Amino acid sequence: MKKVLLLVLLLTVGLSFGQGKKTLKMISEIEGEWKLNENGHPFYEIIVNNGNLTKEQLYNNAYNGLYHGADEDYTVLTSTLDKINFKFTEQVHMSGYGNGTTYVSGVYNGKVEFKKDKFKITLTLIRWITNGGIADENINLTSTYPLKKTKEHEVGVNMYGKSFYKAHKKTPEILKSIKHFILNKDIETVSTW
Repeated sequence: MKKVLLLVLLLTVGLSFGQGKKTLKMISEIEGEWKLNENGHPFYEIIVNNGNLTKEQLYNNAYNGLYHGADEDYTVLTSTLDKINFKFTEQVHMSGYGNGTTYVSGVYNGKVEFKKDKFKITLTLIRWITNGGIADENINLTSTYPLKKTKEHEVGVNMYGKSFYKAHKKTPEILKSIKHFILNKDIETVSTW
C-alpha cells in the first residue's frame, strides 16, 4: 500500500512539473506578440480604414452591435460620437476535474474610437476571475504569470500561463467579430422603451 501511495505521489509531482514546462513553451511561442499599456496590461488593437461609411454610421453600427448584435455579452460603459467604452468577460481556461475544477475568465476593457472614414478597436485584458475549485478569486492580471515572472508566482504558471495563452489566441477572433458588426450595415436594431 505504501508503494502505491508513493507511486501516485511521484506521478502527480512528475506530471505537475511536466505541465509547467509545456506551459512555458506555449508562452515562449507567443512572447512579443502583445504590447503592454502604461499600467502593464496587455492590449490588442486594430485600425480599420473605411471610405464607405461616415463616422456617424460607424458609431451607430458599433453601438447597436455592442448592445444587440454581438455574440459576446458586452456592457457599454460610456458612449460619445468619438468613442465607446465597454467591457466583457470571456471564459478562457478550465483546470482540474470534477468538483475541483477551476474556471478562469478574462475581463477585458474595450474601446472603439471613431474618426472620419476609420475606426480603432482596442481590447485590454485586465483581470482574471476564477470560479470553482478551492476558492473564487478576482485577480489583477499584472500580478500573475507571464506578466510577473518571480519565484513566488511559479505556483500559477500552469493555470495563468495557459489562461493567458488561450486569451491571447482568442483575442484576434473577438476583434474580428467587433470589426464585422461595425462594418455590417444590416445589423438589426431593437427599440426599447
